[in-house]
Amino acid sequence: MKVWLSPQKGNHYGFAMIGGVLSIVFLALLITGIGILAIFAFQLPKEISSLLLCLGVTGMLVALALKLGRKSLGDTQVFVLDDQDRLYLTDLSLIPRGRNWYNFFSSAMEVERMRQRLAKQNFLPPDAARIVQVERIKENDHDYAVGCWVRYPSGGMGRRTIVLVKGYPDEDLLLLELERRQGGENRWEQPADRSLAGMLLSLLALVIFIVVCVLSHPAIGKLPQAIYFPCLGASLIPFVSVVYWIIRRHRGE
Repeated sequence: MKVWLSPQKGNHYGFAMIGGVLSIVFLALLITGIGILAIFAFQLPKEISSLLLCLGVTGMLVALALKLGRKSLGDTQVFVLDDQDRLYLTDLSLIPRGRNWYNFFSSAMEVERMRQRLAKQNFLPPDAARIVQVERIKENDHDYAVGCWVRYPSGGMGRRTIVLVKGYPDEDLLLLELERRQGGENRWEQPADRSLAGMLLSLLALVIFIVVCVLSHPAIGKLPQAIYFPCLGASLIPFVSVVYWIIRRHRGE
């Protein structure tokens, strides 16, 4: 039996995740506080400065959260090849937990304990899903998007896209096992890009809403201020659409 588990110094997944979340929250509060003090200290235009500060902090939070999420994904996905040449995937982050902070912390520590057990003992977790057939493998900068069919422990089948974060020990062997399960020719498929048109249209709509919001902002006043908040709320729709198409493009769907 072969187990692919991402490397982690000392297996400190729980402390790394908890520390990462707390660090992001602390950094956001710190930058927000410094920004507010700077606005008053240098007598900057409050409307524009507050808007730029909000956008900057939000963008930083999204970027740091995505980076932490990618690291967490790599640390919690475990691949297992059993003695019958069957390849399985389990996601340790799916350990049941509640919605409060205590349950998040306790779940992170439970993931760490499971990682330690898997590092010391080669065994198949009971909730592992078997990878039956691989449809495509798309390489990205930091990961591989693997579209496949899996059989769940309950017996049901389903199509799933696995984001395989780069950095596993013996990663070439894991990719070879995935490639062996591809139908047809044994090569990586480069699927046609169907998401570009949708992403561009959504981005165009988002830019239009942003321009209208800027021109109708009280600090600019080129358009009626009454349309500022409705346009600001409506801009969420194309923004979500852009994110959706970016994710689909990244996953090769």
